[in-house]
Amino acid sequence: MARVDIRYDRIDDEGYLRALGASLGIGAREQERYAGIRRLSKALRLASAIALLGLVGLAGVTGGLPGAGPLMGAVAVFIVDYAVYRYRAQHSRRAFVHHLLLHKQAGGIERKFSAEVYDRDFSEDERRGLLRADEAFFERPGVPLNFPLRVRLVSHLISRLHVAGRRLLDVGVLFGYFSELYLNTGNRVVSLDIYTSGLQALRRRRPDSACVAGNARAMPLRSGAFDFVSCLEVVEHVADPVEVLREVARVLAPGGRCLLTTDNLQEVSLSCLCNPLVAVERVASFFLDIPLPLAATGSIAGGYSTAFTRRDIEAFSRAAGLRVGWCASYFFLLEAHVLIERLFGVTRGPYATRWTRVEHVLRAIPVVRWFGHHWVFVLEKRAE
Repeated sequence: MARVDIRYDRIDDEGYLRALGASLGIGAREQERYAGIRRLSKALRLASAIALLGLVGLAGVTGGLPGAGPLMGAVAVFIVDYAVYRYRAQHSRRAFVHHLLLHKQAGGIERKFSAEVYDRDFSEDERRGLLRADEAFFERPGVPLNFPLRVRLVSHLISRLHVAGRRLLDVGVLFGYFSELYLNTGNRVVSLDIYTSGLQALRRRRPDSACVAGNARAMPLRSGAFDFVSCLEVVEHVADPVEVLREVARVLAPGGRCLLTTDNLQEVSLSCLCNPLVAVERVASFFLDIPLPLAATGSIAGGYSTAFTRRDIEAFSRAAGLRVGWCASYFFLLEAHVLIERLFGVTRGPYATRWTRVEHVLRAIPVVRWFGHHWVFVLEKRAE
């Protein structure tokens, strides 16, 4: 496998972000108000972390529970932090969507809204400019850590699932890096994307690739044509995931499989662990139907989600006529990787290789396997 340089190079194009916020109907005053709430939330989460460490330290020194004063003070900090955390998502949804978009800029110009909104709100020149920014990002040596981790995860899974020599459809390929991976393992690959610029970039690198420009909601492909479908980081970009998965089920042959990855709304991040109230809520959501406040819905294309719970994907799959054969997550403790990179200057692929081994262990632990930043599902179509 080719070495991949790992750097958290941020693309801070303020003009692009302002235009994007305006296209979503988010005014400058609203963005600034939410920015203030976000800063307050970060400060309170830091205070929660200090309070938690203080309680642990006192317990270690005294050999028992801390006194009523420190305990009540820490609990008060946790409660205030939790209240702002809920307010931040529930009452600033539109600005929160902008925050999600801003957060995604750490990994390039990744658009968290549907193709319909993208085509409606941007001119042809603007769309070409954004695609050039995408291509420039992926062609340069520095990429975010989740990309090499995803490459290693997908390589591991297609080996485990014996995906070689198959009729394989890669849906939503962007610039086709995973299509190349599938071609290199001897599969007959068709790459489908709604944007032709990415397909053209793939053809330049791999003239033997079969590229189809089309919408995942209505694929111009015959039914039952494929043994395996790859659908990586696609369903969070569309208004109706069930519609896409029904198309996946249609083009799959009986007994075929789909590898699906998407953002995990139930991620247990390092910042979640700083406040026991947030951590308990997040873990409890795996067993109870708890409405998590991070559901960034209600402002784009009639209100669609940019991240999902495990139950969401299971429900989408059932509605599409697919069943979940296997489920886990990957990219655990995102913020820890950022901290390690900043403290120790870790920038090369070997770090991703070593962390991949840790992730294999974490995915083998019940419940913990669901804590990662992204879901990974293997969906199956019943054999006739």
